Amino acid sequence: MTRESMMKSLPRYAVLATAAALAVSLTACGDSGDDDGVVDLTFRQFDEASQIEGLVTAVDAWNASHPGIQVTLETVTGNNAKEQYAREASTGAGPDVEQLALAWVPDLAKPQILLPLDELIAGKAPGQGIDDFLATDLVRFDGSTWALPWTADTFALTYRQDVLARYGLAAPATWQELLDTAAAVSRQSGGETAGYCFSAGSSPDAAQWFMINYYLWSNGQSLVEQNGAGEWVLGVDAAQIQGAMEYFADFFTTGATDPGMVGVTSFADPAIVEGLRSGTCAMSSLPPAAFRDAEAGATGPLMTAPMPGGTETTISHLGGRALGINPNSEHPDEAWEFIQYLISADTFATYEQYPAQKAVLEGLDVPDSEVGFTQALPNAVSFARYTASGIPVTSMQKIVNQQFGAVYSGQSPPAEAATGLIDQFRELLDD
Repeated sequence: MTRESMMKSLPRYAVLATAAALAVSLTACGDSGDDDGVVDLTFRQFDEASQIEGLVTAVDAWNASHPGIQVTLETVTGNNAKEQYAREASTGAGPDVEQLALAWVPDLAKPQILLPLDELIAGKAPGQGIDDFLATDLVRFDGSTWALPWTADTFALTYRQDVLARYGLAAPATWQELLDTAAAVSRQSGGETAGYCFSAGSSPDAAQWFMINYYLWSNGQSLVEQNGAGEWVLGVDAAQIQGAMEYFADFFTTGATDPGMVGVTSFADPAIVEGLRSGTCAMSSLPPAAFRDAEAGATGPLMTAPMPGGTETTISHLGGRALGINPNSEHPDEAWEFIQYLISADTFATYEQYPAQKAVLEGLDVPDSEVGFTQALPNAVSFARYTASGIPVTSMQKIVNQQFGAVYSGQSPPAEAATGLIDQFRELLDD
């Protein structure tokens, strides 16, 4: 959609700054409709305008075909969208329908500032039924379903097909193949092309956290797990962590990864994205939005495949968005009808996200370059395996990134760093 067409839809589409949205949303719920009997709903989402042109099209199509239920689309950008919704919903305000990060749902369900959906689901099941959705473990809390999974995303191995072909190499299917292929690219190119670029920074939020967990999970390991007695315990030992550290450190010792990556924290860092575009980086691991950004300016074909497999499986983590209904809404039935539309194939025909509903995902027509995502999503698992432990995932991520980063930089030998990581996790479990 062009900027001009978006402007024409302003009565139903508002891009709001965080502070302005608060003022507008004070009347968003509780509108009993216009004098002509039209029900007005407010739907709020948090993605940037450049990422929702297809969603705007879908909402416009809804409004054109549902004159009795009209939807205003609000966009609240920024890092405090969750907190803003919580403040509003706690005081009887807020939008009727809220886009949620899947990880937010338990935090908003505890104070009951989302409407439980069980009765609505029983009255009219979404799609082919709630069991046809990915990530339902993240939207269920205390025996109820508090939101509906809407979109799904994960990481996929991203590679320049032409660069690999230049050196007679194929996309790797296992972790060992990834290391060997990356090292071969760097060696055969004389160092002009890095085999594998990944964010290896040691900051608390560095994205290497995801790769490390995929490696552990695919080899049948987990940082923490619940034992038969229901207690949360370590799911790895020091030797297994040391093995993982030595594996990722080998990307640097073999020359497969540029040493500068130890200073990179984001998977969308220009050093990675521009490297893939120009072909000076042969492979990386990206989620869909970052992949599309890299592909848009690539000088050669950029493709995807599922993340490499370990001794037991091929796996990655499941992220995405959910849809919740504000308990203050005067129109929960109409809100549910609108949500049913948002999860349908009609919406995803223009909205460039992957649906969390399996039947819609299976029927989605995706470019060949993105098939790796659709192949990976059915096997992806959420971080609920960690959040259920009660330990903040951010605390785990901070420890893992620091200890792995210390190995890459040579500050700590792998055995020492692995022991340190295990000791710190024991402290987390004991708290």
